[in-house]
This record gives sequence, structure tokens and C-alpha cells, in this order.
Amino acid sequence: MRLWHRLLACMAGLAIAALLGYATWQWLSFDEGLSDYLDGLAMDQAETVAPRLAEVWLEDGGWSSLRQHPERFGGLVEVRQATGTSSRAARPPGTSPDPLSAPGLPPGPPPGPTPGDRSAGMPEFPEGPPPSAEGPGGPSPDPEDRRRSPGPPSAYDSIGRRLQLTDVDGVHVAGSRAADVLAGSVPVIAAGRTVGILNVASLPPLQDSSADLFARAQLRSALVAAAMVLLLATVLAWVLSRGLLRPVSELAASTRALASGDWSRRVPDDRRDEFGELARDFNHMAGRLQANHEARTRWGQDIAHELRTPITVLRAELQVLLDGIRPLDPDALGSLLAEVDRLDRLVEDLRTLSLAQDAELGDTFGPVELTGLLDDSITRHLDPGSTELQVDWEPPAGEIHVWGDASRLTQLIDNLLINSVRYTDVPGRARIRLGASENEVSVRVEDSGPGVADEDLERIFDRLYRADRSRSRQSGGSGLGLAISRAIAEAHNGSIVAAHSRLGGLALRVSLPRYTPDRD
Repeated sequence: MRLWHRLLACMAGLAIAALLGYATWQWLSFDEGLSDYLDGLAMDQAETVAPRLAEVWLEDGGWSSLRQHPERFGGLVEVRQATGTSSRAARPPGTSPDPLSAPGLPPGPPPGPTPGDRSAGMPEFPEGPPPSAEGPGGPSPDPEDRRRSPGPPSAYDSIGRRLQLTDVDGVHVAGSRAADVLAGSVPVIAAGRTVGILNVASLPPLQDSSADLFARAQLRSALVAAAMVLLLATVLAWVLSRGLLRPVSELAASTRALASGDWSRRVPDDRRDEFGELARDFNHMAGRLQANHEARTRWGQDIAHELRTPITVLRAELQVLLDGIRPLDPDALGSLLAEVDRLDRLVEDLRTLSLAQDAELGDTFGPVELTGLLDDSITRHLDPGSTELQVDWEPPAGEIHVWGDASRLTQLIDNLLINSVRYTDVPGRARIRLGASENEVSVRVEDSGPGVADEDLERIFDRLYRADRSRSRQSGGSGLGLAISRAIAEAHNGSIVAAHSRLGGLALRVSLPRYTPDRD
């Protein structure tokens, strides 16, 4: 399975789980909320009926008359349904009053259960006559129409059937006899004392009632909405997953192209997120690989050229000697020896460069005092009294130490000085400075020119590279001196940089970590 398939499945699964959880929570909360709503209406009706029952108790002097004529209780309840107002719960918006509680309905016994009514199964008032089929508002709605209607149930539907009146001793007076489980009670207070209790029976479980039908209609609507949301979420998840993984696909294709030798391959890196950072890192890596590939190709070509030159000279010299054109004398042998020496220096420089780049110089590391080492190198390669190259060298006061290989550091400084001597026009000037801070030592060698072009400043440290306009092969050397110097500096955890000299030529600056013997 591809990654975008997994991502799509994950996002769709999360959407399904969230929708199922929401639908379950909505169903449970709706069922509970509907019951609480109807209970609130019933309690509101009970509070409305209680004052009228108190008036009846005062007029009759007790409950005996109401016990003898319980149909009066139904009439009181229906009158209150028709004229009372709700304080605990409002009628659901968009619904009409129940036909049985329409204004103008004459007092009478509560209506009996209708097919599909929520109160089906609750006892009627046994003493009351059967309910009228019609009222002033017209014929009662057909029960089948109620069952088909998706609207909410009537707010006052069958509330009277849930009311039960008892005296203060809990003896039944009138109303429902199925009040074993109560939703609430309202005291009937007359003459400042409680003379009875008006109980509200709990709702039975939802069955094939109008409230149940309404709840089921709401559930169906919620499921349809959930299905539409799920479909939309799946489409958005597919689009989002493909969009998120498009940079990954481009990166994978570019990686394969890079592995097959297409070093110029790059990916768009204009994004501002993690994919943009990854693309920029990939492009940087590709650039480095391309540069290394080009350097390796150029390195092989340069090595072949450097080896071909002395070998060609040796071949020509030997051919001349074999043909008898030139006698075998000390001059001829000296020329041959010079070419052999040139090959030997080239091979040795290549070996030194390889050792320095592979960091195999550490076995001979130790404290090295740079002031004396630099002074000795200047004495070997520069003549302070020369008029061809004026030397500006001021040794610092005190000793300056670094941790390193003395022979390799000597070779590094020798390369810097030889570079200035070899490539500075006569008359010229060379300035050497040794400085130190708390944690760093710097060696700076400058000459008076000719200078180096801007584009050559960084490349002069490449192997076998020469700036042909001023650092030509005719001046001597293998073209590896500065490359070896950089490798030695880096092997000592230092660095070397090139810049334009204030004297008009080239300035080379070597930085090395300072070593303080008394810190050990």
C-alpha cells in the first residue's frame, strides 16, 4: 500500500470514528434532552394546576368531593392545559398547540390514549367518559398522520395522564394510578398549609409514539448529514493527501535521477514548511555531489596531465640519447634526474595530501611553539637583506603554542612562504605576522603581487589548480602546495582563507586553536 493510500485511509478512519462518536452522543443526548423537556412541561403544568386544586379543597372543605367525582380532576387539568403558560419549558419552535388543549375546550375528562401515543399503556382516569372525537378546533388529527409526520410531538400531549393527586398521607385522590416512579411533585398549599401532593409520573420508554417517531426522524436526518460530511471529508482527505505527498514524489524521482548520474537535478524549494527545508537540503546535497563529481573528474585529468609532462620529457631525453643526437654526459643525466625529482615531488605531495585529508597525522601530535618554527622557515626561504623581495617580519613577544604535528606545520608554513617567493614580482614585498588571542592563533602571509582574481580566491586551494594569469606552471611547483596547506590546517582543527592583500597581491591567513601548556 502506497503512503498516500495509508494517509487517506487514516484520515477517513478518523472522520468515520468522529462522526460515529458524534452521532452516538447526539442520539443519547437528544433522547435524554427530550425526556427532560417533556418532564419540564409536565412539572410546569402541575405547578399551574396546583393553585386550582387548592381552591377546590377550600371550596369543598377537603378531598372527599373530588374522590367521589374524580372526573372533575380531568376537567381541571384540561382547563389548565388550555389556559396555562409555561415557565419551565417552552413549546418547541414551529409546533402548534395540541388539539386537545385548544382554547375553548370545555372541561371534561382527559382524552384516552391514541394509537402511537407515547402514553399508551398508562391507565386512564377510570371514572371519566370517553374523550370527544372532535373539539372546537375541528376533528382530531388522524393517528396515522401523526405517525408519518417528522415534526416534534405536541408539547402538552398526554401531560394530564401523568398527573396524580394524593393527600398529605399519600392516599390516592384522583388522576393517574401509575405513578410508582415520579418525575417530580408539587405541593398543594391551601390556607398556609400543605393539603395534598400533585405527583408527575415518569415517562415510559419510547415506543411507537409520536415522540419516538420524531426522535427517529431526527436520527435519520443526522445520519444523512453524517454520510454527506463523511463523503466530503473523504474527498478532502484524498486531495490533501495527494497534495501533501507531491513533494515527496518529486524528491523520490529526483533522488533516483541523481543516483543515475543526473547531477544537475534539483527540486522546487520555495515552500516554507518542512518539505521546503527538506527540498533545500536535497538541493544543497545535490550541489555538493555535483561539485565533488566535477572536482574528481578534473582531478583525474590534472593528475594525468601532471604525470604526462615529466614522462614526456623523460621519453624525449632518452630517445635523443638512444639516437645518438645528444651525448650521454653529466648535463644529459642531470636533466633526466630533474624530471625524476619532479615526479618524486608530485608523488610525495599526493601522498601528503591524502594523509592530511584522511586525518592520519594525529599520532605525532604534541605542543608546537610557532614563533621559533616560523622564524626558522623565514630564514630558510627568505633573505632579510634581499633587494628583490623585502621581508617584513616582526616576531611577537613570548612563545605561542599550538597542538599539532611539528613537521606538518612546518610544511604548511613553508608552502605559504614558497608561494609568496615564487609568485611575487621583483622587486616585491612580503609581510609575515603571527598573532594570538585567548583561544586562537593566526599566521598571516601577504605579498605585493601580482594579485589573484576574485573568482580564483577560493579555487586556489583546489588540487592542481593554478591561476594561469599570475600563478603559471612555468613558475614551478606541482599545484598542490595550497591544497596540502588547507588539508594540514583542517587536520589541526583550523582553517585557511585567501583574500586580497593591502600590498596588492595575495593574503593567506591560517587560524589554529591555541594551546596553553599550563592548562593541562
